[in-house]
Amino acid sequence: MQVPWKTITGRFVQNFSLRGFGKLIKVINKATNITEVTDGALFSPGAEAHYSFTSRLAKRDLNPDWGISVFTHFEEGQDTTGKEMSGAIFNSDGRFYFPGIYRHHSFFHQLAYEKQRDESYRYSSFMLKPRGTQNVFVDEATKYSGNYMFPMFYPDWNLSGWIYLKRVSMNLFYDELTARYRSFNYHAASTGWEVLLDTNFVRIFVPLTIGVRGSYVLDGDKTGSNYEIFVTTLGGYF
Repeated sequence: MQVPWKTITGRFVQNFSLRGFGKLIKVINKATNITEVTDGALFSPGAEAHYSFTSRLAKRDLNPDWGISVFTHFEEGQDTTGKEMSGAIFNSDGRFYFPGIYRHHSFFHQLAYEKQRDESYRYSSFMLKPRGTQNVFVDEATKYSGNYMFPMFYPDWNLSGWIYLKRVSMNLFYDELTARYRSFNYHAASTGWEVLLDTNFVRIFVPLTIGVRGSYVLDGDKTGSNYEIFVTTLGGYF
């Protein structure tokens, strides 16, 4: 069940939504370590809340000039098969938007916190690790991400109605994660760049962003390559 609310005050828009849910998680032949269950089922109820207060977007804006957006998620799973397994996850993610040096530039930040109670079941993390580093499991983590995004040009290029290329932009980023797993501390940091192509395919209303990323790991376990290509919706790349 979800309860939404929205209001517009001058040039600012406020949104709030609250959602409660319950789901059944079935674990079958999971490849894992000795501390995590390989087979079983959990009933996992939880709640999500989202609040944002942002300036309205102009047509060519990449992000709001000013604003804040906060997303919070909590759920706790309990065993339904008699194997006494359980787990819980809490995540809070804040985004803060500021204007850049020039018009349509965006200087935005992410501050996030996540904590898991790992009692034989590990939830998938809502927190993306610093770009270019490996995805490792941790019990508790805080993350900062700073991003400066700006448009490069607007080709308005159309290929026979199949692909429409609206905009090419660039993002310069810095990510840092401080985490803990049991009694061990973990730290990761990276910096780099992204070239983002905002497109629509075959007249689909929802835009897709095709990105090329170069990331340089300053600390932590890095992935095999410094460069990657990714596809996402706009805003879902950090």
